[in-house]
Amino acid sequence: MKALPLIALFALAGVAGAAAESSPPAPLVLDELRFEVRGSGSVSVEIRSADGRSSVTVARSRLSEVAGFEANGPVRFAVAAEAGRTECSGTRKGDSATGVCRFASSPAYETGLAQRGVRLERRRDLLALALVDARLALVDQLSRDGLAPADSGNLIAAAALGITGPWAHELREAGLDIAKFDDLIAARALKLDGAFVRAMADAGYARLTARQAITMKAVGVTPAYAEAMNRVADAAHAVEGMGELQ
Repeated sequence: MKALPLIALFALAGVAGAAAESSPPAPLVLDELRFEVRGSGSVSVEIRSADGRSSVTVARSRLSEVAGFEANGPVRFAVAAEAGRTECSGTRKGDSATGVCRFASSPAYETGLAQRGVRLERRRDLLALALVDARLALVDQLSRDGLAPADSGNLIAAAALGITGPWAHELREAGLDIAKFDDLIAARALKLDGAFVRAMADAGYARLTARQAITMKAVGVTPAYAEAMNRVADAAHAVEGMGELQ
C-alpha cells in the first residue's frame, strides 16, 4: 500500500518475522516496548519501540486495570484487544509517568486473520493491530461489500482511521465505485461520505470512481460548485448553438 501518515504504526511492528505455520500459532511475545504519559490531565498514553523511532497513541479510555495514575509512585495498566494484550508498569513522578510494556498476541486472532485471507506482512504487525484495536468483525463487515483488506497493513490503516463497515457500505450504496483498498483509506482520510457522493450525483456527476471523488474532495470541489459549473457549461453551449443558427 502507499505511504501514509500511518507509517509510524508499521515501523512499530519492527523487522519482518516469519508467520507461524502451525495452527494455532504460539503467542508472539514482545517486551522491548516503553510507555509515557505526559500531564496529569492527559487523555492518552504513548506506547513506543525501545529505540524511540516509532510510537502509537492509545486513548486512556481503552486502558484497564489502571493503578497509580493519580499520585507519585508505581503505575500499572493494560491494553486489552482482540489481537493481544499489552501490560505496562512504571513510575509516576510529577505530571508524567514512564515505564515498560510487554505484549502477548492472541493465537485465536491470528488464526482468524488467516481464515479470512488477511496476510500478515510480518508477524510483529500483531502489536500494531492490537494497539489500533483492529477487529475481525471489521474484516467481516468490509468483506460483505467486496472490500476485504488483503493484508495487515490494510487492516492497520483501516482501524487507525476509524473505517467501519457501515460507512464503507454507505459509499457503495451511494454509487461510489471503489476498486482499490487504498482508495477506501484515502476516502476516509478526507472524510468522504455518502452524502457527498449523492449530492455530486444530483449535480450531474453520477457513478464517480473513488479516485474521482477523492480528487474532487481534496481540491475543495463542492456539489454546489459542480452544479454551478454545469450551468455555466450549459449556457456556453446554448450561446454557441445560437451562433450556429445565425
